[in-house]
Formats: sequence, structure tokens, C-alpha cells
Amino acid sequence: MIGEQLLHKWNSILLETPQVFRNGVENTKRKVLTGEKFSFVCQYNEGQAQLKRREVTTTSNCSVLQSFDPSRFNFNKAKSDELIFRIGTRNTEQEIPELVIEDENLQRDIEYQHSVLINVSPLALGHVVLVPFIKDCLPQVLTRTAIELSMQFSLSSERNDFRVLFNSLGAWASVNHLHIHGIFLKGIPNNKFPIEFCSQKLFYEKNGIQINEIPDYPMHVISISYIETIEFNKLINTIEFIIKYFIDKDIPHNMFISEKGKRIYIFPRKPQTEYIGGGVGAAVCEVSGLIVCKDEETFNQITWESFADHLRKFVSIEENEFNLFKKCFIDGIEKYKFF
Repeated sequence: MIGEQLLHKWNSILLETPQVFRNGVENTKRKVLTGEKFSFVCQYNEGQAQLKRREVTTTSNCSVLQSFDPSRFNFNKAKSDELIFRIGTRNTEQEIPELVIEDENLQRDIEYQHSVLINVSPLALGHVVLVPFIKDCLPQVLTRTAIELSMQFSLSSERNDFRVLFNSLGAWASVNHLHIHGIFLKGIPNNKFPIEFCSQKLFYEKNGIQINEIPDYPMHVISISYIETIEFNKLINTIEFIIKYFIDKDIPHNMFISEKGKRIYIFPRKPQTEYIGGGVGAAVCEVSGLIVCKDEETFNQITWESFADHLRKFVSIEENEFNLFKKCFIDGIEKYKFF
């Protein structure tokens, strides 16, 4: 299991070479914005807000498919002391391949092609970036392999507060080099994203996989849950089908995977690469209910109602777009019968 080793190594880097980080997490201010049915959590960290590495795509090109540009920042340009470890995949008798940390004395037959780096501007404890096939310089697109690796990354942690996150281009991905975030929500109220407490409504179920929506949330969200005995490939087929739909429609999207891969949340949304309404953007943390403010004024003034309105007006796709997705999903599932 990788979770505790990952957090231990992250803390060691913070203690031994704190200058590698642009900000710490100990001075982060947080408050709960209480709503009628669920709450948001708001946070502000001055260092994170001011010193974050910014390579956000421009508003003139919010396409989710853009070629990798070697002239811009990519994770091969990261400093060597940002590396936590490399990981590879070991095939076992289990259906799900196991992620293995590189060790010179063990598993010499494994290719350790994926790098786990510290996030130099962490939002919370143990915030890391997993870069699949780092030398291949892949663009920021959730391919099937990236989805599989995201699920394996989630399943590899024994901790209930670990989450795996993804931002597409146009949805606040800061770098067009394939990367997946990992973060520990220790210190966040209840160690969960606020959206995880919301009631869900089933709109499709078959062979142990449930596809849900969240009617009370101020933007359209897809939530995937499943029975423990589901075949891993069938689950990946389902996630891939949904993600590919949004890629083909050029709809930006965010995704996060809850503890130990139990539930997958996908957020189709309007393109956004600039702060709207002052000091709030809407990357994966924000659409999940953890609002990261870029200035103290926003932190002091934001309300539950103002952020919910922000999601409705500037982030959520329209009702007709979401209904079209649901129809195409059900038609596609019935046609291709992949689970």
C-alpha cells in the first residue's frame, strides 16, 4: 500500500528541504459555509494564492484537446528534489494490477514509468502530482490508461482521507502535460469533500454499476458507484465511455475518486481559465465544494449563496446538455453492452 509511504515521504521533504515548496499548509485559514441541505468549505492560504505556478491555458483556446508544447512548462522541467518516488505496475493473480514503488533492490523486471512529485503549491497535506509515462510528454487528456492508473492510485492507499483528482484543459488544468492530483483531506471538516455528503438520485443501473446525479447540487454532476464484486474492466469501460463523450463534445470536465476507489465523481462544465467574480475559480476542489480563494477579501466576503450562484451561472453545463448526455449514455450502453 502506497498511502502512508507517500505521506511520510512528503512530510520528510517538507521538513528537510522546505524551500522546495512555494507555501506551507499549516497557516491555511478555513471556514464552513452552511447551507440548507449541505455545506461548502472555504479556505485561503496567502502563500499558495500568490506563489502558485501558473501555466493556465488561455481563454482563446479552451479546447480539451491540445497538443503538448515542449516550450511551455512540463513536469520534465521540475526540479529533481520535487520527486517523491517513481512507481510501476506489477501484474499479479489479482484482477487489478498493483502499483509498486521503485526500489533498486527489488522488482527489477518492472518499468517505473510514472513519477510522483510534490505539488510545490499544496492545497492541503500530502498534495502530490502523479505524472503517467512522464517521458512520453502526453497532453492533459484522460485516456483509458490514465483512468486505470487513477483508479489504481486511489485503491493503493489504505487511508480514508486520500482523494485522486483530475482537471481537463478548460477546467483549470494548469499544465498541458498529463498529470493527476493526489491529496489527503486531513484537516478538512470530516476528511471529505462537501459534495460527498449530498443525496444522490439513480438514473441508470445495470450489472452492479449505478450511475447517479445529484439534484440538490448547484451544477450537474455524475456519480458512479458499484458493487465490490464488479469486474475492474467493466468499471473502467463505464468511466471511459463517459469521459470520451465529453472529450468528443469538447466539454471541459473535472473528476475525483473518493476513498479507496469507492465512488467516482465527474463534473462536465463550461470552459473557464480565468477567475470569475473576484477571487474564485472552479477547478476540481471547488466544484467538489472546497473553495480555494485567491485573496483574503474573497475569503472574508464569500457566502454559500454567492458560491452556489457562481457554479450555476459560470460553471455548470445547461440542463438540455446534461439531459442529452444521459440519453446518449443510456443509448450507448444498450448498444455496445460493455458492462
